[in-house]
Amino acid sequence: MAVPLQMIVLGLTFMVLTLIVFSIIAIFAGSLGEILLQNEKSFKITNLAQGIIFTGIGLKLFFWIDRNH
Repeated sequence: MAVPLQMIVLGLTFMVLTLIVFSIIAIFAGSLGEILLQNEKSFKITNLAQGIIFTGIGLKLFFWIDRNH
C-alpha cells in the first residue's frame, strides 16, 4: 500500500478512536457530575475544593515573579 494512503488510513483511525475515547470521558464526567451535585455533602466539598483551587491560582498569579526580566 502506498505511503500517502497509509497516512490517510492512520489519520482517520486516530480521529475515530479519539472521538470514541473523548465521548466516553464526556459521558462519564457528566454522569459523575450529576451524582456529585445531587448529594448535599459532596456539593459542599466540591464548592470548597473549587474555592481553594481558585484562591491558590489567584495567589500564585499575584505573587508570580517573572525571573526572565
